[in-house]
Amino acid sequence: MRKSCLIFIFAFCSLAFVLPAAHAQTFYELEGVVEGPDATPLNGVAVFLEDLTRARVGQAITSSDGRYRFNRIVAGTYYIVARPNNSEFRPAVRRVELIETTRVGTSSSSERVDITLESLPRRSDSGSGTVYVQDVPAAAQEKFERALDRLARRNTTQGIQDLNDALAVFPNYFMATQQLGLVYVELEDYQKAIPPLVKAIEINAKAGSSYLALGIASLNLGRPDLALDALQRARPFEEKSFRVHFYLGRTLLELKRLDEAETALKLSYELGGAHKAASAHLYLASIYSKRGQHRQAIDQLEGYLRDAPKAPNAAQVKDAITKLKSKL
Repeated sequence: MRKSCLIFIFAFCSLAFVLPAAHAQTFYELEGVVEGPDATPLNGVAVFLEDLTRARVGQAITSSDGRYRFNRIVAGTYYIVARPNNSEFRPAVRRVELIETTRVGTSSSSERVDITLESLPRRSDSGSGTVYVQDVPAAAQEKFERALDRLARRNTTQGIQDLNDALAVFPNYFMATQQLGLVYVELEDYQKAIPPLVKAIEINAKAGSSYLALGIASLNLGRPDLALDALQRARPFEEKSFRVHFYLGRTLLELKRLDEAETALKLSYELGGAHKAASAHLYLASIYSKRGQHRQAIDQLEGYLRDAPKAPNAAQVKDAITKLKSKL
C-alpha cells in the first residue's frame, strides 16, 4: 500500500474538481515560451496540446520569439508536448490543470506555461566532479528517449523498464537516474524513489529537481528531518518554484517551526497563485489554528474556498470555519 500524504485537519493530498454545470464554463487562453537551456527563445518548435487521455486536441508552432498559444480551451487536465525540429534538444512534456471558475454563464482566463528544453548529451565535464553533460552511449540514449516517449503517453510500466535498460547500459546516466526517481515520486512509490534520487544527486550535485523530489519522498515517508535537508538544498536551484516552498512549508510545519513554515507557505502562494497553490491556505490555517489565531485561520480557509470553490473537501472546510467562528 502506498504511503499517504501527511494529513492535517484542513488538508488533503490532491485537489479534484467536479464537472461544472452545463450553463457555466470558463474558456482559457494557454500560452508560453519555449526556450533552450541558455534562455534563448526557440523558433519552429512543434507544440501539441493533449487531453487527459493523451488525445491530441491542439497543435501550434513557436514563433520567432519562442511563443505558442492555444485559444478557447475548456477546463480540465492537459499535457503540453514540445517536440523540437532538430536533434539538439530533448522533447519535453508539461502537465497543466485548468480549473473551472465560472458559476454562471461564461468567462475567459489565461494560463502561462513556459518550457525549457534540455540539450542532448554531447561531452563530459568531470573536472569538478559534477556532471552537467555526459558522453552517453548511443544504446543508452536510445532507450532513454524511448522511455520519455512512453512516459509521455502514460505507458508507465514500459517507461520504467526502458529507464532501467538505459541504466544497465550506462549505470551513471544522470538523466535516466533522475527520471526514474521522479516517476516513482509521481506514482507515490516513495520508498523506490529514494535510491535513484540519491544516486542522481551523487552524479550531479546541482540537480535541483532531484533534491525537490527527494524532499517530497522523505516527507511522505515520515522523515521531515531528511526532507528539510533536501528541500533546503533544492532552494538555490529552484528558487522560483512554488513547489519547493510549499513542501518546505509543510516540512517546517511538521517540525513545529511555525514562523518559518508560515513564511515558506506565503511565498509558495505568491509564486504559484490561486490555480497552483490553493492548498497553501489549508496549511497556513493549520499554523494559525495551532497559535490560537482563529480569525487568521478563518481568513485562510475562506481564501481556500474562493480559490477552489468546487474542491471535494469544501464541506469539511466550511464546517471547520463554523467551529473556528464559535471560538471567537
